[in-house]
Parts: sequence; structure tokens; C-alpha cells
Amino acid sequence: SKRKAKELYAMPHPDRWSAHFSALTDLAFDSLTWGNIVLRFLDAQNDPVKLRAFNNEILGIPEPTVRTNDTTFDHLRRLIPAAGSNDPPPWNYKDEHGEVTGLIPILSTQVAYIGMTVDNQKDTLKYRVRAVGKDGRSYLLDYGILPATPHFPELRAYLDTQRFTTVDGISSAIFRCYMDIQGTRWFDSIDYCLADYPRTQGVAGSKENVQTTDRVWPVKVNSKSGQGIYILYFDSNFWEGRLYRDVIQHYDPKRHRAYAPAMYLPRDVGDDYLQELMQMREVWKHRRMIWEKVSTTAVNDYGDCEKIGLIMDWCVRQAKEQAA
Repeated sequence: SKRKAKELYAMPHPDRWSAHFSALTDLAFDSLTWGNIVLRFLDAQNDPVKLRAFNNEILGIPEPTVRTNDTTFDHLRRLIPAAGSNDPPPWNYKDEHGEVTGLIPILSTQVAYIGMTVDNQKDTLKYRVRAVGKDGRSYLLDYGILPATPHFPELRAYLDTQRFTTVDGISSAIFRCYMDIQGTRWFDSIDYCLADYPRTQGVAGSKENVQTTDRVWPVKVNSKSGQGIYILYFDSNFWEGRLYRDVIQHYDPKRHRAYAPAMYLPRDVGDDYLQELMQMREVWKHRRMIWEKVSTTAVNDYGDCEKIGLIMDWCVRQAKEQAA
């Protein structure tokens, strides 16, 4: 009977595509020529989403039920230069009195710019500052919490006064600040970006139902007064994958990857910072891979700061290439 058949041959995962039929067994169609299959395989390299599609649609390998990749302390410890390392040398971001040293652990000729990113909270701003090298590698110089008061005077004061100095004694200010404007302080953030443009750029993540293949795109929004400003929306899922999977989990000290350069940490980076970089994981849901918090109570604000930093670096380098 049909009922008996359903009991004997129940579909284990009705919400996912799990056909196991390889296209390699049937080259009857023009689209399934060896040449096209090879081109699809080559195009899928270094792109996990395309590679999973190739494995499923061409090789007939079923999708996994759930796939999870968690960032661990071991992943993050590898980003702290070991004692005796010269490239880069280990450094502390605070002195014995708990004050920020402002030290950039590389030469001035190696530095491209200093960037700050800010994650907007209800009552506070969490931030991080990095020096970005000309080869794309970056170095954490400071992180912390500022009050989220109207007009953000503490943030402006930090940007105006904080200086960072390379090992050969060259001091520099923060070149660019990217601020997440989402949340309860939307209009305050927009007003601040208007007042501090172009140093401060507003950004906002788009996580669900992204209708574009662009990784970053400008959107014009209005302040309370009606004045318009362009903010940068970004594909959160893509940049979370770039940060947690490519930059952190797949870090290889012996191989520089231009698309995912090393993101170094100081020796005295706190557990609070590291913990917030371990609160996202990649899972298979609704026939696609997405990044989500490991729990509903997880806090990943510094992780968001680092994610926004990757977007900043991509935009800065795009602007330089277009100007060249």
C-alpha cells in the first residue's frame, strides 16, 4: 500500500535537494559537454557556494543536512605573532598602565592607512582600529567602548585626537571610519555621517533576500531634515564568510592570499575581544549556506567591527584602482 511504502521509504530530508545522479553519466545535452563541465568546475574554485552547487548539480553529491564551522580560540591564537617573529613582530596595544600605546608594529613605508570601524548599540559604540598594510595585512591597534550620546562627541574627539606611530617614529591619524548606522540611533548616525563626511562613512548590512550579486552597493537615505546622503549596504552573509572562514579559520602563515590577507592581533588582546569573534557559525538552511549566531544570546559586536573593516578595505582599494 502507499502508506506502507511511505513508512519503508520515507524521505529523510524533505526540505533539501538530495538527488544523487551525476551529470558525468549523460553528456547528451550541449550544456553537459566536457568543456562546459570543466569550465564550471574551474569557475567554482575559491567560491564555496559555487563549488557546492557543482558537486550537487553536476557530480550528484547530496547536500549535507547541516554543516557547521565554528571559530575557536586556536584559530584566533594563530593570529597573534609568536615570540621571535619578525614579520610581523609581536606587540602590545596597551602599556603597563593600561593606556593605549598607539604602536603600529611595521614601518611607515609599509602602511597604507589607518581605519576605524564602529558598531552602533543602544547606549554604546563598540569600535576597533587597525593599521592596514600595503599588502592588505592588518594590525589591531585599539578597541573598546564609547558612549552613544547625541551627536557622538566622544567618537569625534577620538577621531580628532588619537594618533598612532610606526616603529620608525611616523605618527598618523585615522584616515577613514565606517559606522554601522542600523538600530535605534539611525537618524543620529546619519546626521553624524553628514557632518563628518568623507572621513566617516555610514554602512548597513543586508542579510536576508539580497536581490543583487553585488557585495557592496550605495543607497541614498535622508536625514530628519530631508538632506540626502549615500550609505553603503553590504551582503552580510558574504562578508561574514570572508571574515570567519577565509581570513580567520583558513589563515595560513606560510601563504599570503590577497583576497583574505592576515588579520593580526596584539599579544595583550583581551578575552572579551576573542570571545566575540567566536559567536558566528556557518550552517546549511533552506538549501543554502548562511552565517548565524551560535545562540540567541551571543554577542558578536567586535566581530561585526572586523567584518565592516573588510568592507572598508575593499572600498578603499577599489577607489585607489579607479583613481590610478
